[in-house]
Amino acid sequence: MHIFGPKNAGHLRRLSSHLGADLRYYYAIFDGVKWIVNQMAFAGTSIYTNPNFYTEPDYSGLAAIVGHSPDTVYISTNSNPETGLPLVSSGDGKRHFEIFKGRTTDMGKTWKWTAITENSKFDNIRPIIPISSDSKTVVLWMQGSYTTYCDYNTKIVGIID
Repeated sequence: MHIFGPKNAGHLRRLSSHLGADLRYYYAIFDGVKWIVNQMAFAGTSIYTNPNFYTEPDYSGLAAIVGHSPDTVYISTNSNPETGLPLVSSGDGKRHFEIFKGRTTDMGKTWKWTAITENSKFDNIRPIIPISSDSKTVVLWMQGSYTTYCDYNTKIVGIID
């Protein structure tokens, strides 16, 4: 029996069963009595796996909840959020992270997904939603290549939704 705790948690990263190949996003909401937790979407693979650098198999493209409308989220994934199938761009034939907007009407049990970016030639990762003084939603994200947290070539892009 192996016990992984804070003292040896780094060993967990070296387990062959955790290669960051099938990450998932979950949505949790408090109904006033209990927490309701549901799988929201397939997050795809880790945003980088560099054999010459300390890998982070749990680094996803990330997700952001809209503050004034918590039933709406934006995610970054290189998989179809509903099926988990790889997203391969018709722009260059490679798998890329894309931004999706998700909406739920049943506290996260089911989701309707809309592509914000698609068939990109670069990755679209790390969506953030700045606080807005009106009901408009501003979504910003990094677009480009992201080899490690200290080796990247990205720009900030966004939309007003």
